Amino acid sequence: MPVAKELFQTLSDLYRSLPDNLDERGTYLVERRSEIKLLVDTIWEQSIARILQSTPRNHMKARQLINQTTLSTLPGPDAEVLQSLLAVLDAYDTLDGNPYIDRSQPLVRLITPLLSQLCLKLTSHPLHRNDDQAKRLSALLLGLT
Repeated sequence: MPVAKELFQTLSDLYRSLPDNLDERGTYLVERRSEIKLLVDTIWEQSIARILQSTPRNHMKARQLINQTTLSTLPGPDAEVLQSLLAVLDAYDTLDGNPYIDRSQPLVRLITPLLSQLCLKLTSHPLHRNDDQAKRLSALLLGLT
């Protein structure tokens, strides 16, 4: 499995708790930035370990590994997960850095289109598509878009 099933519940909780108002959503995400970073770290670590059988030291090495992989040689669902994961990792610096810089809008862009797309790829992966928590997360995300 690309990720542990328990992550789907944690992701569902995150998306369910997002405020509807974009300004409030940005503030909410900034306040939970460290928690979101931990969640994203867990996703990329587990996905790469299970799909590529490798354990990169950090997100930059993870990006490098994905970029060096010929995705067309992987099963389609695995390649789709890695492509979406690469987009999330490209925006990863939003989760790091100076806490005094306003990162509310970049965090909204990371969580709403990028991470949600990755989540949808994970929930539709053959190893997860029949899991109840994955189905609930997918339905929740499709309702947000």
